[in-house]
Amino acid sequence: MTQGHLADVFGPPAAGGGGLAGRLPRVAATPQAAPVATSPAMPPAAPVARPQATPVAAPQAPAAASADADDTTRQITVYVLPHVPERIRADKHGRTNATVVYDAIEEAQEQLPALLAARRAAPDASSGGLFARHPGDRRGGDGRVPWTFKTTPTNRRVLDQLVAAHRAISRSELVSTVLEHAYPPPR
Repeated sequence: MTQGHLADVFGPPAAGGGGLAGRLPRVAATPQAAPVATSPAMPPAAPVARPQATPVAAPQAPAAASADADDTTRQITVYVLPHVPERIRADKHGRTNATVVYDAIEEAQEQLPALLAARRAAPDASSGGLFARHPGDRRGGDGRVPWTFKTTPTNRRVLDQLVAAHRAISRSELVSTVLEHAYPPPR
């Protein structure tokens, strides 16, 4: 086989002169080009056997149920005022962050509705703007900081029940409200 002509590689041009046959100029072989090595012919492949039975996917739990369906401890992040983590560290006495949260919730359980209502106090009507302002809308110099604790699936369900029962916006709102009540700013 030579490199000079396509006919040497692909066979003679189609009969009838139609199409593109003969319209391209011939390419002259360059002296430095090495001959192309041919590969040995590959044996024909055997047809692939099809499986006898169609695979069946295992049923999956709904996404909402599977989020806490496992038995693993998970970390929850809440956003608290900057003084709260410092006050917790000073008063921790070997307790875990989760124990601090559970103790604070149990101590303030009867006050939860009032604490959440105070957090969502009436909007400031004196702003004179288009939007009603809430005290929680102002960050001031002290924004909230993330603080984490770990919970078991059982305790996450209890937290979610408290969120629903007291109509809190989230776990974070419930927990941060209780922690800020249990650990007020230093005087």
